[in-house]
Amino acid sequence: MESRLQNKLRRADKKILDAQRDYVEVYLKEIREKYVSLTIEERKELIKGLELIIKGIELRRFPDFSNIEIPVFDYKEAKMVREKLRLTQPQVADICGCSQQYISAVERGEASISLKSKGKHREANRKYLEFLKAKGYNPFKL
Repeated sequence: MESRLQNKLRRADKKILDAQRDYVEVYLKEIREKYVSLTIEERKELIKGLELIIKGIELRRFPDFSNIEIPVFDYKEAKMVREKLRLTQPQVADICGCSQQYISAVERGEASISLKSKGKHREANRKYLEFLKAKGYNPFKL
């Protein structure tokens, strides 16, 4: 016969699992709603993150998102900054030392902006982020 304590612990474990399931459902609902408006690059990043979360859950390490602030580069906001300044993409490209095609790709969400960029876009990313920061948009809290 199950002791009272064991019974209480079993019920508490069930409540924890139910709460974790509800917690995940809230995030999944929000992800589903936002997924449709993401660029292909943003979708790839989202999927990588979800794979890490799933791996953690499978290892019984439920992720704690409660105090994590993830900075996100908003390409629409970057475009608005340029448009408010009445600058063209070629003008911003000249300021940042990159091509107009690169600025265009960033503003469409097709080129990734990262603090960890490597290769040919590393310097362009740095200059572009410095430009945006000087104009009041600082997504990575530089």
